[in-house]
Amino acid sequence: MCLTRIVHGLAKNSSIWWFSAQCGTLGISACKAIAANMEVNRRLCCITLGGPYFNEECLSVVSAATAKNPMIQIMGLAYQICRSMALEIRDSLRRNMSMMLQAVEFVLAPTVSKVEAQAFEKYKENPFYHLKQGKPTIS
Repeated sequence: MCLTRIVHGLAKNSSIWWFSAQCGTLGISACKAIAANMEVNRRLCCITLGGPYFNEECLSVVSAATAKNPMIQIMGLAYQICRSMALEIRDSLRRNMSMMLQAVEFVLAPTVSKVEAQAFEKYKENPFYHLKQGKPTIS
């Protein structure tokens, strides 16, 4: 219950870009709160949750939210066996990282493409993007 409250608070706090928690149990309400947070908070780039195993229902909820949020770059969570939802999360993270790297290319390249320019517009305020460029970020 405490984790759910913290995650609801994260949805309202756009200054936090990295969230990490160790917890013993993770119910569907906490997973839904995490998913809702990911859909609202576009500054959050990295989420690591240690301790509990995600069941199929939790993975499904978090996977759907990850697919909708292009800012999420790193996600650490535990699940017991290889599940299709975990693979979907991995694919979403790979897509997000690829898009962010296009934004980095936009800044570094002497000539730019439309795709790189669009990626730059999406990520120019993202703290993880600045970290990838080697620029200091405001935490």
